[in-house]
Amino acid sequence: MSTRYVNALLVAVLMAIISLNGIVNFSEYEENNHTTLDLVEPSDAPTNPGHTVFAQYITSDNCGYCYAYGSPAHDQAKNSLPDQYVYISYHSANFGNTADAEAGNIAPIYGVSHLQESGGAPKSSFGDAALNTGCGSNTCWDQYISSGGNMHSTAADYTVNVGQSDNGDGTSDVTVTASYVGSGSPASSITLYAAVTEKICHSHAYSDGSKGHNCWEAWLLNNGGYASNSGSVGGGTGFATINLAAGSSSTTWTVPNNLVAQGATNMNVVAALFSGWSTSTLGEDVYAAADSTMQPPIDVAITTFNVENQLDTRGFISGDILDLDVTVRNAGADTYSDGGQIEICYNNQCFDQTSLNSLSNAAGNSNTQSFSTTFDTSGITNTANGLSGFKAQITGLTGDGNSANNAMMSYIDHDFTPSTDTPIADGQIAIPRGGTLDFDVTGNSRDGVDTMATMTAEFEVSPSG
Repeated sequence: MSTRYVNALLVAVLMAIISLNGIVNFSEYEENNHTTLDLVEPSDAPTNPGHTVFAQYITSDNCGYCYAYGSPAHDQAKNSLPDQYVYISYHSANFGNTADAEAGNIAPIYGVSHLQESGGAPKSSFGDAALNTGCGSNTCWDQYISSGGNMHSTAADYTVNVGQSDNGDGTSDVTVTASYVGSGSPASSITLYAAVTEKICHSHAYSDGSKGHNCWEAWLLNNGGYASNSGSVGGGTGFATINLAAGSSSTTWTVPNNLVAQGATNMNVVAALFSGWSTSTLGEDVYAAADSTMQPPIDVAITTFNVENQLDTRGFISGDILDLDVTVRNAGADTYSDGGQIEICYNNQCFDQTSLNSLSNAAGNSNTQSFSTTFDTSGITNTANGLSGFKAQITGLTGDGNSANNAMMSYIDHDFTPSTDTPIADGQIAIPRGGTLDFDVTGNSRDGVDTMATMTAEFEVSPSG
């Protein structure tokens, strides 16, 4: 074989290998021991497309390109456009099987199967369109966001607000409010995509120890239900369907805070408006999206509400006077000056109120207002282990973007009369003359106020019964 022929053959083989390298997505089959180059990344940011953009991101514990580039790129885009960009992470254990339960691929939604995926990462679907595969820089997703993210052409005509409020009892109320603000007519039927995610993915650390954001933990379903890897609650059969013919629609759930690691402070609810949903086919229209971190223009919220006995005791006896103090705050981006009332209520009857002041925006110095009142408990009959609840609420608001934080409950224990249990002899009850007999004396506080340390026992004896 001539040297010229051998050289030509080698060139052909090299060209074939180069072509193959351009076709095959090696990031889908990467080895765990690859070496990541230290690169100086540009500080570019996506440009604002003029409406919200929603992305579904497939990632995995052992995906090196995910933790080196894919996740930081999504996070950087979110930080650059905090009120325009929304994404959810379907975080699986292994990039060879991205359709596992950890990633949210459970009934009745099957989020990863909806994207027609089962392996390979990092991948991102913008606007429920075909996935974009691979990422090699911390700006790899910017071009898709800047160009509109495949959102529907009327995306600017829809808004979504996610309200999230910790109830203080281990649960949170979630309210998603969707509105049509266009001049035409909204879509006739809209599917409300909604999910509970971890703001910081403490439950899904990458192999290098880093943690991404917005990792799926539960689907929020119709009928107020939800589904997680711990099971399905509430009998939901799919996403809720809403109608915006009247302009807006609100959907509410109550979910346990332990759906996410570190509780309510690490919970981030993600919501988007879809034209429909299939568990096996992507390509729906997406109109708008939001998450719990996005700040509505107006958000007047109750931040604290306390009920205390003027006698400085934990509970109350009928006839005591209680002090009630509530603080409200404008957590929104704009000043609020359209009126309203702060009301204090007991047993569904509001007994005192005051007018809401003008409140500056969230960054202002006059964005809070406090209101205090008293309540005479003479009309309350104390009961064993009783608890009385009081409600503070804000009413008459105009344009409030988050109704989930417009009310708050506060409870105080009844200080009830304790009861005694029959003394129990400690030892033999037949004793010799001059001997002693000990008794164990216990009581029942019958309330949430006292313990044996705060109760005094009186023991009486007699020669005969």
